[in-house]
Amino acid sequence: MEQARNLDMQVQDFKQELLEISTDLIRLEGKLLYPPKSRIAVYLSLPSGSQIPLGAVKVKIDGKEKAIHKYTDPELKALQDGGVQRIYIGNIKPGRHMFEVDYSAKSEGKDAAWNGIRYPFSKGAGTKNIEIVLSGLGSGSGNVTFRE
Repeated sequence: MEQARNLDMQVQDFKQELLEISTDLIRLEGKLLYPPKSRIAVYLSLPSGSQIPLGAVKVKIDGKEKAIHKYTDPELKALQDGGVQRIYIGNIKPGRHMFEVDYSAKSEGKDAAWNGIRYPFSKGAGTKNIEIVLSGLGSGSGNVTFRE
């Protein structure tokens, strides 16, 4: 009986060590794939409590499509409740860049026409984080805010 308890404790200790190693490996992988010198991360949010019927979002950097996401009802609900989604993480060189966001609304289960906005930004030596806040789905920049 005592041997079984000791073996169980050893197994639990081993599991804890494996979890710690796994966490360290994931952190190291992120640093290797996306070094802070060239990393860019793009997030999307809606104003808390908003009822915006977001259908899909496309992200382009310097004219190259980097991400596209079509929203399910649970994902949209999470955003409407104040959630923030990381829509893209990648690498770019320091300097001036053009960021483009295209978005559409849901209309009776189908996506409506796409609207878009462009946003010039500069990438320095460190990680660049950009948050897109959609506060409406009409055309024009008054409905989209960028936070760096």
